[in-house]
Amino acid sequence: FVENSSGSASTATYATKNDTYSTNLSQGLSTNWGKYTYLVGLEKNEWAQSRDTSSFGYYNNTADSNSVFFKNEFDLMPSQTRLTAGYRVEDMNRHTVGYKYSSYYSTQKKVEAWEFGVTQAISASQSVWAKLSRNYRLPNIDEITGSYGTAGTTYTNLNPQTSLDKQRTLAPV
Repeated sequence: FVENSSGSASTATYATKNDTYSTNLSQGLSTNWGKYTYLVGLEKNEWAQSRDTSSFGYYNNTADSNSVFFKNEFDLMPSQTRLTAGYRVEDMNRHTVGYKYSSYYSTQKKVEAWEFGVTQAISASQSVWAKLSRNYRLPNIDEITGSYGTAGTTYTNLNPQTSLDKQRTLAPV
């Protein structure tokens, strides 16, 4: 692998291991009003990466996160309306140690995402839907160590990216 250091090439070796563990439970229930389906789950992610570069030295990066999520769907049969709601909370930890310049980075964040939606059939082949959601994206380790520090510096604390999304459309069923 070749990196760029002040306009000239620098060799680099990366070793990455990423393990994700997940379990979930889904159940559907029929009622007089329609069908109710829920999904609940747990996820764990562990990520380790080492970098050995000719210009910037050796870096050891670790990350882990734990999350809990659920999603509910309710199909109202008489009106052919689907209501959805979901929620996810995630705790993440990121650590980086740079050995050439004695740089260190560590952060812990708790983030949440949610959504509410409705879909309405208006004919046998078309429906309208709307969804409001809050989403997030966590920084990867390689984004945190993208700016190498000099002796004694600490990396910039990269916060999760978040968005509030509003969607609506007319679509084929």
